[in-house]
Amino acid sequence: MESAPRRGCAGSRRRQRAWNRQAVRSITFSPRVDIMDGMDQADTSTNHTILVVDDEPINIRVLHAYLERAGHSVLEAQSGQSALEKADLQPDLILLDVMMPMMDGLETCRRLKENEVTRGIPVIFLSALSDTEFKTRALEAGGVDYVTKPFDSKELLARVDTHLTLRDQERQIRQYADNLEAMVEERTRDLRAAEAELLRDYDIQSVVNDLLRISLDEVTLDEFLDQSLGMILDVPLLSFEDRGAIFVDCDETGELRLACSRNLSGDILDNCPWPMITSCPYSAEAAAKGVVVATDPGPDGGKRRHICAPIAYAGSLLGVIDIYLKDGHSPDSKEMEFLNMMANTLARVILYKRAIRDLVKSEKHYRTIFESAGTAKAITDAHGAILLANMEFQRITGLTEQALKFVNFYDVIHPEDRAEAREFVALSVANEEHAGTLEVRLGDAGGSMQSYSTLTVSALPDENEHVISLVDVTDRKRAEQQVLYNARHDALTGLPNRVMLLSTLGEAVRRARTEPGWKFVVLILDLDRFNIINESLGHTIGDRLLVAMAGRLKSLVGSSGLLCRLGGDEFAVLLQGVEDIAMGESLAREILQVVRQPFAFGEQEIVTTSSLGIATSDIGYDRPEDVLRDADTALHRAKLLGKARFEVFDYEMHIKARKLMQLVTDMRQALKRSEFILHYQPIISFASGRVIGVEALIRWQHPTHGLVSPVEFIPVAEESGLILPIGQRVLEESCRAITRLNAQTDIELMLSVNISGKQFAQEDLFDVVKRALIVSGLKPRNLKLEITESVVMENAKQAIELLKRLKSLDLQVSIDDFGTGYSSLSYLHRFPVDMLKIDRSFVSMMEAGSDNLEIARTIVSLAHSLSLEVVAEGVETVAQQDMLRELGCEFGQGFYYAKPMSEEDLLASGVLTTHWPMGE
Repeated sequence: MESAPRRGCAGSRRRQRAWNRQAVRSITFSPRVDIMDGMDQADTSTNHTILVVDDEPINIRVLHAYLERAGHSVLEAQSGQSALEKADLQPDLILLDVMMPMMDGLETCRRLKENEVTRGIPVIFLSALSDTEFKTRALEAGGVDYVTKPFDSKELLARVDTHLTLRDQERQIRQYADNLEAMVEERTRDLRAAEAELLRDYDIQSVVNDLLRISLDEVTLDEFLDQSLGMILDVPLLSFEDRGAIFVDCDETGELRLACSRNLSGDILDNCPWPMITSCPYSAEAAAKGVVVATDPGPDGGKRRHICAPIAYAGSLLGVIDIYLKDGHSPDSKEMEFLNMMANTLARVILYKRAIRDLVKSEKHYRTIFESAGTAKAITDAHGAILLANMEFQRITGLTEQALKFVNFYDVIHPEDRAEAREFVALSVANEEHAGTLEVRLGDAGGSMQSYSTLTVSALPDENEHVISLVDVTDRKRAEQQVLYNARHDALTGLPNRVMLLSTLGEAVRRARTEPGWKFVVLILDLDRFNIINESLGHTIGDRLLVAMAGRLKSLVGSSGLLCRLGGDEFAVLLQGVEDIAMGESLAREILQVVRQPFAFGEQEIVTTSSLGIATSDIGYDRPEDVLRDADTALHRAKLLGKARFEVFDYEMHIKARKLMQLVTDMRQALKRSEFILHYQPIISFASGRVIGVEALIRWQHPTHGLVSPVEFIPVAEESGLILPIGQRVLEESCRAITRLNAQTDIELMLSVNISGKQFAQEDLFDVVKRALIVSGLKPRNLKLEITESVVMENAKQAIELLKRLKSLDLQVSIDDFGTGYSSLSYLHRFPVDMLKIDRSFVSMMEAGSDNLEIARTIVSLAHSLSLEVVAEGVETVAQQDMLRELGCEFGQGFYYAKPMSEEDLLASGVLTTHWPMGE
């Protein structure tokens, strides 16, 4: 090629080399599909010889392969001088490279045109240069066409075939001229007819030649068809009128479109803009038989004749040429042949134009996909040099198109991720089945992190190039980090939560087990009576108290430990690597002092206390959950011992905890085996001295321990949640029992059933009670639910609503153990209850003049002022009975009358019919 530097030379060489590699692979692996295959040529039997001139051997080999496969013989020359020598062999066509050393293509072409022997050989220039000025110089030098490298094989062969056809046709014309001259000499009498025939043939051939020439122009299909129609109608000495039309199919939809027309009347244009192939008899007949002559009625009642030629290829109708005939004329065979030839030529050009259109469209589609895929994409070489990048790649890396020319792909990766990225790219390129992704950080020139992206790699056919794809996942990564933070921190206080505590504590348990002498301490604390603060002052104040509490604890604990909020008003502190586990007790004392200090919220001042439970690594734990369980056990121990103190979990608590666990297991089995039984204690009317009802009391008939007292298992059932199925069974079975007793006696007994705090808090308590009444058949007025005052005061507002719903069933409600817990007289009158029960602790110590007697008197007086009845439990002497009657108490129960007994004993003992004297 030319040694002198030219504009775009380096880029052209790179594109040429890339084209060469692609062309070799296409020759090796895929057969050429040429839209001109099978088309009629001017002389298909001629074996054309083509001289290929190029200083690049690889170019010659590629062109040689294409041309041989197209059925041509090939001569080769690697310089201009060699081309001049081989041109004497009279090849049919010369493919001439422009840029060659010594003598370039332009000079070679000039010398060929100066030679009389080689002047008529058509020359097609080949070059990577595509500017208009250079093309003009090439055509001025004598070239007939110009193909830009890298070229499409279809376009190249189409141009070669076109110019070979032109050369053959020119030879044929010359032969015609020679024959005509001989005929003139031999047959002078036929001179006029021969001249006319030759002129018509020449005109026809000229139309074909011109048609082939304009097919290569960059015009739309409709513009090309319009020019073609004009050429057909402008041919003289034909029987065609100067009017007609060309229809083309709409890309195999079965519909014809009027592409162009000349001098058609309005009624035709109105009726045939979009005719279906099947609806036009002439189109259908032409498609089946070839060129046909059709007759239509004219607008004046006469006939109008026109000729239809199908534009078809490989059995598919691509369109129709429709030409009107002159009056009194019929087309001869030459005209029919001409029109058929034109139709065949148009078919090839239509396919060629559509192929070019689809190629351009495909290129635009791929470029659009490349730019608008939403993914940052770049094409790099084997060393990471960026050859091409889309706008998203520029955005995500923060680099301009100009800057990308001087930056390696790995430069945009964070320094700490570059080695892994190189390894990932190498693996993806080496192994086509490797289709994974790698998350990398992108960094600027200084190496600071900017964003997160997922990296994927796809190899291109050129093994030294691949596509790099980056998907920006920065927002997702930040969201994941936020989700992780939220999952491990408390939303209200911002402190680490239970999840983070368990994770950190798990590591502490592992170290304590594997590293001798390494110790840890866990403290769990909560605020005493926090539920009362929430209830009385509202949840807003409660939340502000928790936030303030967290602030105080954080200041106290500092960096010496991990402070967490476990939920509600419960906090935890983990001290790791302590020298002495007594440090936990020391911190507990400080916490007790800090919490006692008043909390001020505007004009509102709150004073509270806290209880703490401590668990240490001395116990020897395997799981962090066990540590929290034992610290929580110690916390409950501190609350049972009076609150505002701390307790350390020890081995004795450990034993008790195991016993409690076993107790829970036994209770679950007891439910399955129906080991829980019911006893009933009579309730006596102080007015009549007779039994008016019973209280259902649960007992546990343990298979090995015998009869277990409720005092031992009810608190555990409450804590474990087993109180719910136990309570439901007690309610249903006792309702059935009283229904049976009422049926067997003349007494309509009232049944009292205790409802625990857990039961009262369950959402479906109303449904449970209603179901028990329905399945047992007990009248609702014969059921009384006993609820302790501490349970209803935990959430007084909700308690009022629930009690109202329960009362809607027409049952009775009693406040149990009244006077022993936290009470609010402002709420008491709002509770929809029927009775108060005086606790046995007041009754057992009741003597004339004692405080307990006065408390009992106050309760009775309060109840009566609210129109409530009073029942006293724990009556064991006649003196207690008489004092209670004197106070105005209506009912009593206790050992003085009868101990709790089974349903059978209740009937057999006769207690239901016993009358107790009540004095005056």
